[in-house]
Amino acid sequence: MRPLKDRRPVGRKQQEGRRLFPLTLTIAAIALLGGAMVFHYGFRGGSGLHEEQVAAAETILSQRISGASLHFSSAAETNVTRLSESDYRVTGFVDLVAPDGRSSHHTFSCDIHKREGGDWIANEINLIPPL
Repeated sequence: MRPLKDRRPVGRKQQEGRRLFPLTLTIAAIALLGGAMVFHYGFRGGSGLHEEQVAAAETILSQRISGASLHFSSAAETNVTRLSESDYRVTGFVDLVAPDGRSSHHTFSCDIHKREGGDWIANEINLIPPL
């Protein structure tokens, strides 16, 4: 003999709980993914944390390279490493566009130093052509 099914009506609170569970699970998943994105993108070196150093390196490179326009990588693709109290290494990508329209993609590295007066100087500049 088969056991009889419980045919009692489901209470209103149980129905509400069943409807809220997927919503609660969805909100928790969105919060978890949002936190992971903030952690991943918010704590990277080139995401606005070192705007002054990036701007200084780009200015120095623009002054040193003449005869071509320079298009630098985005902040997410540019890295800043602190070497000492006032020394930094900025690395990223730059596209050099010649006056005739030819362009070439390069990797750059610029070691910069902040003087006491607040201006930046370059200790070393490396421009690596594509392979």
